[in-house]
Order: sequence, then structure tokens, then C-alpha cells
Amino acid sequence: MSTLQRPAKRRAVRLAVHVGRRLRHRGYRKACGIGEWTVKWARRLIELKPQYVKSVRGHDIRDHVILVNNVGMPVRVKVVKTIPWIAHCWLGRFVRWLELLPRQDHEQREYEECLGRMMNNIKGGRKKVAIIVHGGLKSPHRTLAASARILAAIDDEYYPIFIIWDSWLSALPEQLLLVRSGHYSPWGPITAPLLLLFVYLPIGIALIPLTLISQLRSLYVGGRLSPDPATRFTRRASKFNNSVQVPPVTYEPGNLLSWRTPLRFLRWLGQFPIRLVVAVGLNALAPPTWQNLHRRARAMFRAPQEFESLVAGPQAVPRGSDFHPAQGAVAVLAEHLIAAIGTSSDQPIEVTLIAHSMGAMITNEFMKYAGDRLSYANIVYMAPACSVRDFADAVVPVLQRDENAHAYVLTLHPKVEVNDKTGYGLLPRGSVLEWLERFLDPPSAHLDRMLGKFENVMRALHIFPRDVRERIRIKAFSFNANSPTKPFKHVHFNDPDLRPPFWSAQFWV
Repeated sequence: MSTLQRPAKRRAVRLAVHVGRRLRHRGYRKACGIGEWTVKWARRLIELKPQYVKSVRGHDIRDHVILVNNVGMPVRVKVVKTIPWIAHCWLGRFVRWLELLPRQDHEQREYEECLGRMMNNIKGGRKKVAIIVHGGLKSPHRTLAASARILAAIDDEYYPIFIIWDSWLSALPEQLLLVRSGHYSPWGPITAPLLLLFVYLPIGIALIPLTLISQLRSLYVGGRLSPDPATRFTRRASKFNNSVQVPPVTYEPGNLLSWRTPLRFLRWLGQFPIRLVVAVGLNALAPPTWQNLHRRARAMFRAPQEFESLVAGPQAVPRGSDFHPAQGAVAVLAEHLIAAIGTSSDQPIEVTLIAHSMGAMITNEFMKYAGDRLSYANIVYMAPACSVRDFADAVVPVLQRDENAHAYVLTLHPKVEVNDKTGYGLLPRGSVLEWLERFLDPPSAHLDRMLGKFENVMRALHIFPRDVRERIRIKAFSFNANSPTKPFKHVHFNDPDLRPPFWSAQFWV
């Protein structure tokens, strides 16, 4: 190569590198722009809109409900005499997907006014406060309707506060399309097909053997004629002095050798191919849904808008600013309760926490956030979907600080737990807690097992300090196949029709 050709070649190489960098930079910016536009429209479709609820005679339900969306911020509740078609039928809900997102600054101002009225009512009536948190996989409009029924039936002794969060199936598309490493990412919509095809779907297929093994175990444990595990654990606990209170429990199954048994087996065989298809979808899509529900529970305290530009509103905390209090809806509620009743007065207004299933995750965070600034009378967990470790870390310190506080863990009978049927028998046998432990989110140690399963908490009684054991009560509900009474399913615990009602002390003891 001649001397004159070398500078020309170098210039051509530099020009090619420069053009490549410009194209790559423009392509990156264009991809980010497309991703941000997609996030904007996906949020518009997925995020919770203002909800309608029927009025309750003698009560303003807006002063009792904290409605939280999927980014931890408050949402308006509209009280009406009749639910309009746009919120009542499936076509109307589809139309609501196209509505604009509510203005967050306006929502927050209304929320502050609502909390002000709520605190004035609590201080004026000097009533005990009952904070009720529902579980996961429940649509907000159904939970609002159930809360209205509870408000109409609850005793005047309590001032109920319902924390209603978007725990429905919108958690799945949000996790798939928007969330990456706990943040809303413009690359989420672009990488979603790859994530679905090359991560979630292969995992769902690979976990089929584990699901089948879990189902065979459930059939064996639920049907064997062995000594009742709940009775065995209860007898063992009664041998210790100063131990946790465990009332006796009985299990009276139906006739396993009736003429219906062969028919049930044939139906199970006929449904087996459908079960395999359902198992693939459940194994692939349930873990990201569970992960996002965890994120939503924590977002109620430190909201994503404090950290992420894609969800930040006009009132968001500027990056790099000095300390700023938490902006999540439940954190703001905690601060108002602390300022209104706290523990400074001679007779502070007591707080009772009642949580079902995944609601236990929120109450755990609530107690950690409030610390020793609130006093509690009762902490009631109904089939809690939190670990034994989380209970020990959040509830035990509260019991040690306050000698008047009591904790209750209510569970299904162990055999009823594994025999729980949902989805007309097409979904895996067992409650949601069984699914989580066996194949969706297997624990790494015993303390990471679900607190809501009777045998898990009974095996871990020794971890509770002696000074709090007498104020912890573990209760598994008895079962009689000939005359079953609620709760005999995981979803029954916060049913307003329970007798005695779940907010009554008679239900806990």
C-alpha cells in the first residue's frame, strides 16, 4: 500500500466509526422513546382507575377506605346509589381502560383531606381502630363491595379502616411489560417477548415434574388414614410450660370408601391433560405475578415515584434532595395515625391489625415503619402468606415492647389445606400457600415457610421468646365433612358472612 493510500484508509475508518456511533446513539434514543411511549400507554391500561362503591346508610365509606393503586399512591373512591354500567359489566371495564390516569396531585390533596376527617372521627369517638387488609388475587371493586358490607355490620366498638390494594391479575402484565429489577423500564416492553418465550415458558415446562410430584404428595397426605397432624402438634405443644396457646382441633373426614370415590378418580383422570396445560401456564406466570405483588405491597410505603422518572408526578421528590418522608399511601396513613393517637397520651387509642393472606406482608411493613410510635391491642393474621421469619421480625418486637398486645395466627386444618380445590378442580390441589411452598416459590429454610400453615408455625414455637409466648395464640379450625362450617377454604377467612365475624374476638380464640 502506497504512502498516499494510508491516510485515506485511516480517514475512511474514522468516518465509518463516527457514522456507526451516530447511528447507534440515534437508534438507542429512538428505542428508548418507543419504550417510554409504550410504558405510558401500558400504565394507562393497567393502572387502577377511581372505583365506584354503593353508599352505606349512616356511614361515609370514603372515611373508612384507603384505596391504593399499583404504584403505592391513593385512588379516589366514588360513592353512588347504584353502580354504573361502566364499572359493573365487562364491556364497561374495557372502556375504562382507555380513560386517562387521574391527576396524582389532585388525588393526594383529596387523600389528605380524607385522612384529616378520619382522624377527627377517631379522636372524637375515642373508638378502637381496626385496620383490615385483604389478601391477594382479589379485584378492587369486589373488595370495596365486601368492605361496604363489613362496615354496615361491624360493631360500634371499632372504627374500621380498610386498606384495599390492586392485588388482581393486572400484576402479571405490569411485571411482564414494565418492571425490570424493581423499576419501570423503557426497555420492558421491548424485551417482554424474549422474557416470555425464553425465560418464563421454559421454566413453566421444566417445573411440570415438580408440580406432579407435589400433587401426588397432596393426594397422599390429604387421603391417608393416619393420626391427625394437628392433634399431634397440639399435644406436643401442651407438654411445655409457659407455651404458646393452641386450642384443641378435630378433623372428621367423610366416607372415603363411598360409591362416589371411583367416579371422582375417573373425573380426575379425564381432567389430567387439561391439568398439564394449566400447570405450564401456572408455573410460568404465577412466579412473576407473586413477585410483583411483593413489589406493590412495599410500594405503599416508599412509593416508586420517589425513585423513578417514568412514574414521577409533579409533586415527586427531586433526585438528590435531602431526607423526605415516605410518600406511599399507607405510610402517610401511618404518620397521621401516629400524630393523632400515638402513644404519648395516658390512654392511647389502641389499634387492631387484621390481615388475610398477602395482607400480612403489608401489616408487617406497617409495624416496621411505625416502630414504637403506635400501640396495638391485637394483631390477627388469617392464613397469612408471609414467612415465619417475617412474623418473628415484625410481630415479636411489638409484643416485647407492649405487654398488653396479643397476636393471633389463624389457619386451616392441615388436611383441609392440602385438599383445598379451586378452579373447578382444574387448578392444582391445595391452597395458595401450598402452591407457593411446593413449586411456585420454594423456601430455602424452614423459617422461610408460610406462617399460614399450621404445621410450619407449630414446628417453630421454640423461636418465640418466653416473655411473649403467653400472648401468641395459634388456632387451626376444626373440620367436619358432614356439617362443614367456614372457614374450610383459604378464601373464606375474610368473608363478611362468617359467624362469628372475623373481626370478633370470638373468632380468634
